[in-house]
Amino acid sequence: QTLILTPSSRDSKSRNGLSNPQQPSARCSRYVDYGIRLTIQANKAYLAQRGGVKIVDVSNPASCPQIGSIDLPGRATAIDVVDNRAYVGQSWIPNGFHIFDITNPQQPQAMGFLATPNTPYAIDALPNRVYAATDELLDIDAHDPTNPTVQDQMPLPGWPQKIVTVGHSIYIAASYGGMIVVRDGPLATRQLLPLVLHRR
Repeated sequence: QTLILTPSSRDSKSRNGLSNPQQPSARCSRYVDYGIRLTIQANKAYLAQRGGVKIVDVSNPASCPQIGSIDLPGRATAIDVVDNRAYVGQSWIPNGFHIFDITNPQQPQAMGFLATPNTPYAIDALPNRVYAATDELLDIDAHDPTNPTVQDQMPLPGWPQKIVTVGHSIYIAASYGGMIVVRDGPLATRQLLPLVLHRR
């Protein structure tokens, strides 16, 4: 199960997200079949799992009903949501990532698909631009969501699990690769910084 924890709305001191961080309690739970990734936007949780994505309303801490879903073959391996679009990685034949219109989360509409050589296990979406990580970092132009295209790419060490873009830097957490920092700019001129964290 995936447990969704929420602070008490009557506790004005719960600034860290939990009313009692020493004893967090589950307000509601939702079964997920091999859940892999989670993202939250506008009181909705998007849970990537085997077979696609579950969309859950988390506006009421006492209940978390499923209000929609995205069905996919294989597994949904990564997800990010920006505005009214969901970007979902897929592990199947072919590997790749989908773009869905989630203006109505009860009935997501497919917009586009980009096949990738390997499974994308991490996605960080910006308006009209997406970074996806397989064994490479892919810089994807999504201005036309019906036809996303790879603008540039660069190899990555390890196995990427998470991407976060902050300012002009891209931070990538990778199994066996540590934390990778890539400076913004054309990928051909980007600097792959030395690993600052590495599991021995």
